[in-house]
Amino acid sequence: MNPSDFDQFDIIDSLDFDDVDDTLLDQEMTHQQRESIIQELLSSEQQYLDTLNIVLNSYIVPLRKNSNKSSFNFLGMKKMPCTEREMRWLFGNFEDIQAVHTDILSSLQERLNIWGPTQIISDVIQTWFPRVQQQYHIYFDNYDVLVTTYERLTRYQPFKKFTETVDKNANLKGTTLLSFLQAPVSCISRYHKLLSKLADNTSAMHPDYVGLMQCKNRIQQIVDEFKMKFEDARNVNRVYSILTAMTGQPFSVKAERRLYLQNNFTRATRLSGEDLTYFLFSDMLVYAKQKQSTLQYKGHIVLNRAKIRALSPEESIEDGWSIEITSPFQGVDSLNTTFMGSPTAQVIHTYSKQDQMKWVSCLEAIVIRLDQTQQNKSIK
Repeated sequence: MNPSDFDQFDIIDSLDFDDVDDTLLDQEMTHQQRESIIQELLSSEQQYLDTLNIVLNSYIVPLRKNSNKSSFNFLGMKKMPCTEREMRWLFGNFEDIQAVHTDILSSLQERLNIWGPTQIISDVIQTWFPRVQQQYHIYFDNYDVLVTTYERLTRYQPFKKFTETVDKNANLKGTTLLSFLQAPVSCISRYHKLLSKLADNTSAMHPDYVGLMQCKNRIQQIVDEFKMKFEDARNVNRVYSILTAMTGQPFSVKAERRLYLQNNFTRATRLSGEDLTYFLFSDMLVYAKQKQSTLQYKGHIVLNRAKIRALSPEESIEDGWSIEITSPFQGVDSLNTTFMGSPTAQVIHTYSKQDQMKWVSCLEAIVIRLDQTQQNKSIK
């Protein structure tokens, strides 16, 4: 080989083909990831709409079809599973949500029918946001009513028989109506996850990059807007799971009831202490005995007009940090109304000054809020 041949090899080395290959490979991987996310968006939207359609076709339509008849005769039942008002409480704006997502899926499929490497999709996605915001505000505002209506209706035999029959005939594999009704809770979070991933996996050189970044920012704003509603829905679910796991309690789930604190403490008795789980709700303090996966109701204290006192270590059992709660009310009947009786006092033994201060502070805040609510009702 002569010297000029070696010069040609130097020119080839200076082109750095490895870097070119790596760049092309990265671009291809980004493209594949983008396509995968778009397909995930499509499939998840289809699955979600399938769930909404089950609620509409298997529950709402059969109930409404027979609601105007003088005698209900669906699946051999002569009594109506629920009234028209209960249907509104239970299903809320479910049909409107179903209509919105039917349109969303249709627009998504229409754009994917003409799909190509440089095709944009952000313009389609941006049209979803106003209707999604509107309908999901309505849904979350009715969420506590939905859950409590379901809990009450499941204790009504005709409704229970109706749902069990639908579950069996539709081969829903043990999925309850409540789980279907709760499906919209996670819809906005799903959009947030997928649209953020789609924007992040779109090249800055792609014609849809700017549009998708706008979509990412918009869905983040919507998530922030709904943050308190998400938390409230989780609280409603927690209250439902506690009270449905409990046996023997003389009250049911209430739409406005929320859980503030929960802990295992000792209840002071004449002879000894009893380890119990305490649940501080927005209207009462409930205590129960944990028995495997169930809770055995032991009692409750109505907090309206209650007196709260933090006991010193000298006053507390076992030199602990205890709380005395004195309530003028003795109980709650099946209609969630209170009846008067002689004041009752309960002493709860916490395990630290921090626990005592936290519970006393929250108890006092709840008592003040209940008193203010009662005063406002009296004024009206």
